[in-house]
Amino acid sequence: MPTFSFSNNVSESIRAMEAESTFSSSRARGEKLVFVDLDDEPAKANVLREGKLVPSVVPEKSRVLEALGELSIVRPTRIPRVLNQNIEPGVRVAVGTSVDLVMAPRDDVTLDIFNDMHIATADLSIGQFVERIEKSNELVNLSLKYDKAAEVSATDKARISELLVENADIQVDDTVAGQGFEQAFNSVLVALAFK
Repeated sequence: MPTFSFSNNVSESIRAMEAESTFSSSRARGEKLVFVDLDDEPAKANVLREGKLVPSVVPEKSRVLEALGELSIVRPTRIPRVLNQNIEPGVRVAVGTSVDLVMAPRDDVTLDIFNDMHIATADLSIGQFVERIEKSNELVNLSLKYDKAAEVSATDKARISELLVENADIQVDDTVAGQGFEQAFNSVLVALAFK
């Protein structure tokens, strides 16, 4: 259905026509229409720390800029990663829902908290194992091609096993419990999730 827009501003009218054209062509291609909730008030995050609501404060902008201008930029050395949350990842929640996150730096978490890991990685922190495997782009790229060890082709399985020995000192032996390809591959995927 055509829409008509009247404006004295030519560039505004052109933008409106381009937007309508984009909207119509995306509907013709069968793309999903997404609605965005626009509220009069900006979204307000309810941040909880140790079970208590953290008050929202707004500093004086000019003072903040002045204070920040005197600081040097320092990259954090220990960036935390989400280990767990009270709502399953991917589940839609209503605006304002509180989500509890358990976070820790990857160097403080060992791989043994996950199921079915290679026995040689049990005492390694996620950070230590990431440092070993990220030396090889080939290992990272081959591993990310697959979601599960069972899906890995025989050729890639052999190559990933070789790269694990070369870069991470991980021996793969399907005849020994806890040292099979599946456990090694699971260890790599977990580490890459926290990279």
